[in-house]
Amino acid sequence: MLANADVDVAEFASELNGLGLMHAFLVPTGTGLEKSIMDATDTVRSVLSECGYHNFDDQAQGEEAKVVRSVELWVGDSPIETKLSLYRPQTKNGDPRIWPSRLGQHVQPGNLLALIPLNTDELVILNGSSQDLRSSLQDPDSALRSQLNQASQKANERFEDLLGRLRSVASKGFLPSRTPGADAGVGNTLEHALGIVSNSSKVPDYRGIEIKAGRVSRRHKNRSNLFSQVPAWSESLRGSSADLLEAHGRDKDGRRKLYHTLSVKATNSYGLRLRIHPLDAQEIDEMELQQVHETDGTGPEVDVLWRMKKLIGRLREKHPETVWVNAQPKMINGLEHFRYESLVYTRQPDPEIFVAMIRGGHITVDYTISTKPDGGVKDKGYLFKIAPKVRSSLFSHSREISLL
Repeated sequence: MLANADVDVAEFASELNGLGLMHAFLVPTGTGLEKSIMDATDTVRSVLSECGYHNFDDQAQGEEAKVVRSVELWVGDSPIETKLSLYRPQTKNGDPRIWPSRLGQHVQPGNLLALIPLNTDELVILNGSSQDLRSSLQDPDSALRSQLNQASQKANERFEDLLGRLRSVASKGFLPSRTPGADAGVGNTLEHALGIVSNSSKVPDYRGIEIKAGRVSRRHKNRSNLFSQVPAWSESLRGSSADLLEAHGRDKDGRRKLYHTLSVKATNSYGLRLRIHPLDAQEIDEMELQQVHETDGTGPEVDVLWRMKKLIGRLREKHPETVWVNAQPKMINGLEHFRYESLVYTRQPDPEIFVAMIRGGHITVDYTISTKPDGGVKDKGYLFKIAPKVRSSLFSHSREISLL
């Protein structure tokens, strides 16, 4: 769990995001170091697969299917050559495992490890808890920085590759929606045209680049979805989506629903709004984003909360590099079509601006909770959204490009 890291995950992630390289984090435990075992988390598996380094989904269980590759472990200003084992044990469900040999000699429980695939054949592991490593990472003349800079230059080729694919899609003109009548049709149609399989992974879509598509017209001024993040249930008065729905949902068409937008700037018709607490907090680590219910006479009641540090971590995880593709919609023979005309390319979200945009009401949260026919409860995510007109201001780098 990254929450157990002995250094600030967001701070180290920011340093790596500046290089524009895909990465995933692991935090070894004392037991894991003793038994030479680490679980390959969903993010680790997705990053390794996306870069073509290793795909656990295609790997059989058992010792004979184990893959061993050479890697570099960095804990200072020079690499330690070692071996990385990637396997699925025969026992239990064959949960994916990853283990760099000699790890116990160079890291401690709680150290923050960053796995960075440089290409399909090379991977480096950085101990972000080592001050020597951090100094080497910040030194532009160090061997580590030189190696990562070279990989970063090649990473720019990823964007150029994607740009070429997007221009090819744009040249085809109006494409029929893959999901007629659905808001998600504009994104689903583009993903299909690019050959990307839709998934719910938290990592970016295309070789480390997140792709977002939206309609652009007078009728469509939809907010862009930044990411989805559930509240900190264990710290909240309402401990689940079901609790929220029961407390504040409304019955309609035989179902109970809670579909509403929440903002810091105003209380919605359900009596719900957002607030940053404490109001005078200056440090992000001290901040909570709370959803409160305005009760009669007793003051606001806090239903759920998010730790601001967690939200910024999700933002950095999802949008180290993003293309926001603008599509012109058009009805042809009763079916919506899309022509993908331009994009905005962004890198490096700014945490302080993120907080400021929440305060200003530019970033909002959507609840999407309802009962199912069988009586259960479903939610389609706790969606953090931003107005397109201010979206570029959230990022340290922004560039507009025509696809036509």
